Amino acid sequence: MVLPLLAAACSSPQPFNVTVTNLTPDTLQVFLTKYKPPYEKNFEPPEQQLILRDQVTALPLPPDQSAHIVVKMDIGNDNVAMLQVYRTPDAQRALGMSRGNPGRVDYPIDPGYSNVAFKLDDKGALVGMPFNADLKPPVAPK
Repeated sequence: MVLPLLAAACSSPQPFNVTVTNLTPDTLQVFLTKYKPPYEKNFEPPEQQLILRDQVTALPLPPDQSAHIVVKMDIGNDNVAMLQVYRTPDAQRALGMSRGNPGRVDYPIDPGYSNVAFKLDDKGALVGMPFNADLKPPVAPK
């Protein structure tokens, strides 16, 4: 009876196949991470990267560009994979943007394929959404 409980508690790496599109007029910094620790190497949020390696490395995504990420990550049963996306040209500047900042989005993703776009809303805040062909081009904030 203990074996099934142990098997349920253990998790194995899950595949993530993510396309990210920048529909803003600015460069975005993209981090693939988890909502909470334990973080795996190369999947840490910027704050943790700075502590571990004294540097911050993100995927820079220029305006009107897409990037494709294919990885396996061990999420665990009580955690969520997420894209942390920052509207800044420099990954180091992401450190000053906490949750709730209009230049940051924490976008949860599920294992398997995700196609996500980031744009600015009517107030100039960064927002993420599933990408489809019906999305309109970005509009500069007023």
